[in-house]
Amino acid sequence: MSGTRLGWAWLAVAAVWVASCSQTGGSASNVGGSTGTGGSGGGDAACFPGTCADLGAECGQVLDNCGTVLPCGGCPTGQTCGTVEPNVCGQGNCSPKTCAQLGAACGLVGDGCSNVLDCGECPDGSTCGAVDANQCGATGTGGGGSGGTGGQTGGAGGAPSCGPGEGDCDGSPANGCETALDSSPSHCGYCGHDCLGGPCVAGACQPVLLASGQSSPLRLAIDNTHVYWTNGGQPPNTLGSVVKASKNGGAVTTLASDLPGPTSVALDAAAVYWVDNTGGTVAKVSKSGGAMSTLVSGVPRAWGLVLDGSDLYFTAEGTTGASDGYVARVPASGGTVETLASGQAQPRGVAVDGTHVYFANLTGSAVLRVPKGGGAVESVASGLAHPQWVDADAGFIYWTNFGTDMASPTDGAVMSGAANGGGSNTLASGLNAPSAVAVEGATAFFVVSGEGTVKSVPTSGGAIRTHADGQNRPIGLVVDGEAIYWTTRLGGTVMKVAR
Repeated sequence: MSGTRLGWAWLAVAAVWVASCSQTGGSASNVGGSTGTGGSGGGDAACFPGTCADLGAECGQVLDNCGTVLPCGGCPTGQTCGTVEPNVCGQGNCSPKTCAQLGAACGLVGDGCSNVLDCGECPDGSTCGAVDANQCGATGTGGGGSGGTGGQTGGAGGAPSCGPGEGDCDGSPANGCETALDSSPSHCGYCGHDCLGGPCVAGACQPVLLASGQSSPLRLAIDNTHVYWTNGGQPPNTLGSVVKASKNGGAVTTLASDLPGPTSVALDAAAVYWVDNTGGTVAKVSKSGGAMSTLVSGVPRAWGLVLDGSDLYFTAEGTTGASDGYVARVPASGGTVETLASGQAQPRGVAVDGTHVYFANLTGSAVLRVPKGGGAVESVASGLAHPQWVDADAGFIYWTNFGTDMASPTDGAVMSGAANGGGSNTLASGLNAPSAVAVEGATAFFVVSGEGTVKSVPTSGGAIRTHADGQNRPIGLVVDGEAIYWTTRLGGTVMKVAR
C-alpha cells in the first residue's frame, strides 16, 4: 500500500469517527463544518463530500465528510473489512467498537471496522456536535445540528439550516432543504440512501417484490445481476424448479424444472448448482439454461450446499432418527465423491473457510467442523436446540438454533462462536424458528420464519434491527453490499430491501 493511500485511509478514519458530530437518528445529511473539511465552528468552511475512493475506503460503510453514509461494497472471499485498518479489506478479524468505547454520546460515528453507528439524539435544547464532536452541547454554540431523521442546524458556507426530516441533498443552498428524508425513495432517512425501487416510509426503506406466485421458494443465491432460487414445489401436484430473476425484478426464467425437491443452491461464474433432498442428487445447469447435469446421485436426503473454489461441499441428512448422515465433497466439474465426515446426526447447513468445513447437526445438537482435506471431526459448539443454518466469517462461525420444540419453537436463537471452539455467544434469543443467517461485514442478518421477520444484529452483539415484518414464512436469505434478499415459503415470493 502506498504512502499516499495510507494518508487517505487515515483521513477516512478521522472522517468516519468525527465527521458525524452533528448527525442524529442515523440520517443527517450535508452537515455544516464537519471535522476534516474546515472545522466545526459556526460554518467557517464549506463541506466537500468525498467518494469511497477519495476516502481510501474499499469496503463497508463510511461517512463522506458531509453526513452521507456511503456504501463501499464488500471484500473478496476470505477477507474481512477493517482488519488492518477501518474500511480496508484484509485477513483476520476486526472487533468493532461501541459508541461508549468511542466516547460518542450522539450522532453517527464509524465503529473502527466497517459500519457506521447511530449513537442517538440529544435532549431538547442541546445539539450534537455543538462544542465537541459527537457530544451534546447548548444549541447555537457551534456548527452542529440535530434532527430525528436528518435535520441540521447551523449550516456551513451558506448551507441551509434544515429541520427534522429535511435534507439539502443536492447541495444547493438556493433551493434550501429540498428533500423530505421521511419519504424520499432516493434519500431515505439520510441523503444518498436509495431504496432500490421500494418506497420510503418514516425514513425507512420498505421491501420490494422481485417475484411472486412461486411454489414454495426456499434457498437463494445472488451474483452481480440476478437472484437465483429453488422452488421446492408441492408434490404431487407441482414439482420443484431452479429459477432466476433480475435483482431489479421482472420476468422469472426457469433453468431446471420437474425436480422432486431442490433445496440449497450455489453459484459460480457460469453455472448454478443445487442439491435435491427428495431426489438425492447434486446437480448443475448453465446460468443461461440448457440441459442439467447430475454430479452425484443416491444421496440420502441431500440438504446443504456450498461452493468453494472448484469444489462443492454438501450434507446428507441420512435416515430419519439415525446417525448415518455425512458431509462430502465433489469437484464442481464432476468426479469422485469424498466423504469427509460420516456417522452424523442429520447434518444440514454447511459453510467453509480457508481450512475447514463447518456443519450443523440438527438432531445431534451440535455445530462441528472437519478439515477440508479430511481428518478428525471437532466440536465448535454443543448442547444446542436444533442448529440448522451456518455461516463462516473471519474466524467465527454463526448459526441458527431452530428451537427446542420443532413443532412450536419459542426459544430459537442466533449464535456465534470461535471457529476453533471454546464457547459460544447468543446474539438474539427467544425467536420463533430462525431459519437462516448470513454475515456481511460486522453484521449478522437473519430471518425468523415463525415471526415473519427479517432482522440483523451486530456480530459483536447489541441492538436488533428489524428490516421487514409481515412476511409469510421467510426461509432463505442472502445479503450483498446494497440489499437483503429473502424468500417466503408460504407467501410464494422473493423479496429484497435496501440495507
